Formats: sequence, structure tokens, C-alpha cells
Amino acid sequence: MATAATKNDMIVIKLMEKIESDLKNFSPEHIKVQVDKEVDILLNEIAAGKISIPVTYENPSPILKRYIHDSIFQAMIETRLDYQPRFIPLLKANHFSKWMLNIYLGNYTEFMKMISNMSKEELNQHLNMRETAMQFSAVFHVVVGAMDCIPGSHDYFINKTVHGTVESNHLKILVKLLE
Repeated sequence: MATAATKNDMIVIKLMEKIESDLKNFSPEHIKVQVDKEVDILLNEIAAGKISIPVTYENPSPILKRYIHDSIFQAMIETRLDYQPRFIPLLKANHFSKWMLNIYLGNYTEFMKMISNMSKEELNQHLNMRETAMQFSAVFHVVVGAMDCIPGSHDYFINKTVHGTVESNHLKILVKLLE
């Protein structure tokens, strides 16, 4: 049974098909440069309101894999597409929920306040929520946030400047998510 592509899938598929058609016989370095340019275009379109990245509650469909050449896929994963919370002021777009940002920043205090005010249904919905064109889940936000929010690192400083509070309590959040 074939899985239908979601709206998010179609945004990513369109981007990948354009890049793939332009770069069939190029080196990985050239592909990376082109992917970076296309991601900049995507981010500008999100900021301008031309593209809306919907929140979804479904797993990403396997349909994406058949559209991508491995080096293009790798370059897209490295850029994270629109998943760049530390650069919100530069993007001029904040399409990230407070749920995602608190998990990414390791803000355990705010995270606990949020979940204490949720019903079991609301919590389950948030646990299944996928954000960004890459359709990342809460556990992914914890992992990336833990890498980006290491106290004393350059990315930590950027996140602290952009967001103010960065608790870096990712392990506590992960344990709570897995309960």
C-alpha cells in the first residue's frame, strides 16, 4: 500500500527535485553549496510567508526517500533545512512552537510547567507533534539541543543571546519524554 505524501513531504520533495535536476553529475562539495543556496531561498520564503510549514502529527512518509540522491539528502540533513532555532532573528521567522523551543534549549522548568497544564490527550498530541520541513519529533529536539546548547560553546552563546534562558537540562527532559 503506497503512502500518500503530506504537505511537508511535498515542500521537501519539490526542493530536492530541483536540486537533484541541477546537480546530477556534480561533486559533493558543489552539491553542498547548491543545497545551502536552496535552503536560503526556502528560509526566505518561510520568512516572507510564501511557504507555511504546517505542524503534523504523522511520521514522515517513506515516499521522500525515493526522490533523493544520497549526497543531496546528506547535504540537506547537514543544513537542517528550516530547523535553525538559534538563528531566528536572522530568519525573521519564528515558526517554532514554545514546546519545541523549550525542549531544544533544555528549559526543563518551562517544559514541566507546560506538561503539568496539559491533559493526557494534549500531552500525547504534543509527543506526536512534528515540526519543521524535516518533521522532527520531541526526542530529536532534545538530541540536537543537547549538541547545540553545550554551556560555554559558540552555539550556546548564540542561543542565550537569541532566547535568553538556556537551562541545558536535556537529559531531564529526555527522561520525562520517555516516561
